[in-house]
Amino acid sequence: MAQSSEARPLRTLIVALCLVTAGVVLYFAIERLSTELGEPVPSTDGAEIIQAALIGDAETVTAEIASGVDVDVKSEGGPPWQRGATPLICAAAQGNAETVAALLAAGARVDARGHDGRTALMHAAGWGDPERVEALLDAQARIDARSDDGWTATMLAAWRGADENLDALIAAGADVNAENKWGQTAIMGAVRAGSLAKVNALIAAHADVHAVDEFGVTPLWIAATGEPKPEIILALLAAGAGVDDADHDRVTPLMKAADSGEIEIVRILLDAGASREAVDARGWNAEQWARARSDERGDAIAALLAT
Repeated sequence: MAQSSEARPLRTLIVALCLVTAGVVLYFAIERLSTELGEPVPSTDGAEIIQAALIGDAETVTAEIASGVDVDVKSEGGPPWQRGATPLICAAAQGNAETVAALLAAGARVDARGHDGRTALMHAAGWGDPERVEALLDAQARIDARSDDGWTATMLAAWRGADENLDALIAAGADVNAENKWGQTAIMGAVRAGSLAKVNALIAAHADVHAVDEFGVTPLWIAATGEPKPEIILALLAAGAGVDDADHDRVTPLMKAADSGEIEIVRILLDAGASREAVDARGWNAEQWARARSDERGDAIAALLAT
């Protein structure tokens, strides 16, 4: 008996639905079997290897690579620093040395860059531990590579990394006088970090204590601001820093120390020959900077400067 023309499309649709359903069932059956056999199913977007690298899960990183995931897959989410980062960059920044080693052994590109141009070595220097830094140096990471803003691993180690990270980079021959886009150098970062150990290490490596950034600021000028540390001031002066080197507004370290209310720093600078008479762009000298505080500390410094 002939099949009606209305029944044929319906039958075709039912067959198609059955085939699709069978395909879905088969996919999940294979996935379940692979899991039971201990063979990981590769993630399609690299999210799993990125996450494993971030938390230092070397076992999962190795399994993901074995399953065929691209070892240099780029992260598409997370905080700004993570966007465009490879698993190696993520491991260098937040993981551990074991995960870094696993990725390098699998052929990860040691000098791959994230969206901001930072490499794994830069992240390890600023946020990692010495073991990660050493592993990347052993893998011939470019020691003086620059980010889009001109930062190097040495600068980041000086500004925020562990003392040992900076020591390792210096020992490897890093350029300690490289400048970022604002003219800032590693020793400026070490001073801002308040680390005498870093300052001394950089001075020993011939860092320029006369370096000037785009605002006319020197390491000694920075050291005299905020909550200055006498030992850092003394180290810079001993290395030959200019005691009256002023910024673009002709503000000297002595004026900044007076403004900070730090009478000990004022005394140190005066003993080093700082000028009481120097005036800034608006005509103020250090004594006037001190009096502008309108407090006891300012009055004490003003009295010292007036003698």
